Amino acid sequence: MASNQNRKPQPKPASGDSVAAHPRVGDIEIPPEEWVQFFDNFSRQHEGWLASVMLTQGNAQKWEVKERQLAGISSDHLTVRDEIYISVDRDGGGLLTHPIRHPRKVKFHRDLEGAHEGVAITSADGMVTSIRFRIAARPETLDGVVDFPHETGQANRLKTGEHRSSGESKKEVKVGEVHIPIGRNKLEGSLSVSEAARGIVVFAHGSGSSRHSPRNQYVAGVLQTAGYATLLMDLLTAHEETVDERTAALRFDIGLLARRLIGATRWLQDQSQTAQLPIGYFGASTGAAAALVAAAEVTELISAIVSRGGRPDLAGNALSNVISPTLLIVGGDDMQVIELNRKAFALIPAEKKLEIVPGASHLFEEPGTLEFVAKLAKNWFDMYLSSPAQSREAA
Repeated sequence: MASNQNRKPQPKPASGDSVAAHPRVGDIEIPPEEWVQFFDNFSRQHEGWLASVMLTQGNAQKWEVKERQLAGISSDHLTVRDEIYISVDRDGGGLLTHPIRHPRKVKFHRDLEGAHEGVAITSADGMVTSIRFRIAARPETLDGVVDFPHETGQANRLKTGEHRSSGESKKEVKVGEVHIPIGRNKLEGSLSVSEAARGIVVFAHGSGSSRHSPRNQYVAGVLQTAGYATLLMDLLTAHEETVDERTAALRFDIGLLARRLIGATRWLQDQSQTAQLPIGYFGASTGAAAALVAAAEVTELISAIVSRGGRPDLAGNALSNVISPTLLIVGGDDMQVIELNRKAFALIPAEKKLEIVPGASHLFEEPGTLEFVAKLAKNWFDMYLSSPAQSREAA
């Protein structure tokens, strides 16, 4: 974490000021009327980041939570000043929720380069609850949408793919929320397509995550810039997600997740704007296993697969039926998952490659590691996301 000792204090925002009214660096205080929206967007951006929670009362300090994955921070809109909830992943599954009663002040910490460091919430009794990330990171390097809706200009530029370098031709990317019918359910998704798209990548998120995963959103943005359409979708319904938060069971139902992916793949074939595009899968964690199982079943439809910090071992016997060129990316510090990927790698008969990113943990939080993942994925899709027939010939 960057030190706060030399940070210049920011002026207290006047009533009604938004985040956009402040400099994009340093600390800012969030007005109470904006807490609900702030925490909603903060949670979407930082889901899965390793966070620690410290309680400070006068000179006394104690750790409430150390380095657990952040699930989210929420504030009930009916009792916005009465309680705020911090939820983190519990060891062994499920969520651990820490309530903050009678909050009076919320301060968002950014360092002098704009990197997100965390949040401090002061209660009426003077207790300060501080949420700090293990590694502060600038939003444009890890998030799919920079900062908060108040800063709409930058967010929209990222969403529409206008953040290309000056040497690249600009192609307008149309972004839309879609509802994908699969059986009796409808799954939510975000579909981004340009007129000149040369393929589409379907993202299968990891355990306990969703289509709002900031890491997948970042990789999707890089692929959009490279000329690919993307579909980020929820693999579970809202009700199923609620059940999964309590039981952590559905996130490991690889067969269910794979069927959902196959359903989305066939849905894309029925849409006029995507029907002719070759399809690739990008899977993270348990989503990678689902992508491999799905690809093994609809081999004629899938041109290429990329796994980020995946659990391909959970694909089981389906691994021997994968004929789509497959790239497995694992963090160099994620020792257990490296071994699981090596065993799965040996069982895949397709054109394949195992990339180990030095210094990266399971979530690729370290500076520069996610950018490297995105580059590897782009290069793989550049080679193999053509037609399935051509991909098999290359293998």
